[in-house]
Amino acid sequence: MTKSPTCRHCGAPLTRTLVDLGLSPLANSYVGIEHRDIDCPRYPLHARVCDTCFLVQIEDAVPASEIFSTEYAYFSSYSDSWLAHCQAYVDEISTRLSLSADDLVIEIASNDGYLLQYFVERGIPVLGVEPSANVAAAAQEKGVNTRVDFFSNALAETLVAEGRCYMSPTTLDGRYALRVCIINFRTQREDIDFLVDEVLRIGRDAEGSTG
Repeated sequence: MTKSPTCRHCGAPLTRTLVDLGLSPLANSYVGIEHRDIDCPRYPLHARVCDTCFLVQIEDAVPASEIFSTEYAYFSSYSDSWLAHCQAYVDEISTRLSLSADDLVIEIASNDGYLLQYFVERGIPVLGVEPSANVAAAAQEKGVNTRVDFFSNALAETLVAEGRCYMSPTTLDGRYALRVCIINFRTQREDIDFLVDEVLRIGRDAEGSTG
C-alpha cells in the first residue's frame, strides 16, 4: 500500500477513510482442507473517499491474475432470482433494440453465461470475454461462445493498426477501456456510427476465431 494514495479518477490526495477492515484474504478463494494449516495471503481492504470528486475506492493491492483463475468460485447462475432478472432483461432489450441474428452481443466478464445464454436462445450471436477458465467452460457448455482472456487494449490496437479509425486505450478503475473523442467540433454522427460498426466488426472477427 502506498503511503499517500491518490484518487484514481481525479488524482487528488486520498486522506479520508470510509472504512478500514485491515488485512483480508481474497473473496471467492476458498482454502482446501489439505491446506488448512497454511496461512493464506491477506491484502489491505481499506476504502477511502475522495474529498474532491467523492469517489469511494480501494487501492489495487491484488493482481487480477491472482483473483481470476482456473478455480474461481463465484458462478453467477447460482441465484435463481438473478437468472430470472437476466432473462427478463434480455427479453426487454432484445425487443427494444430489435436484435436479430444479424447482431452481436458482447459481454465483458461474462462469467458462466448467466446472461448471454438467453440471447443464444433467441438465435442472437454472442461473444463473452471471461478470464476465469472454469466458469468460462460452464458458459461454453451452455452454447455461449466465450473467450478466456482479460479485456485489454488489444482491440484498440487492432483498430489503430488497420487505420480505419483512431482509438486509444485507457484504464478505468484499474481496467482497460477504449477511449475516443466524441466532443470535437468536427465529429459528426456518422463518425460515431462508423466507430460503433468497427467495434462490432472486430468483435465478430474475434467470435469467428474462437468458434
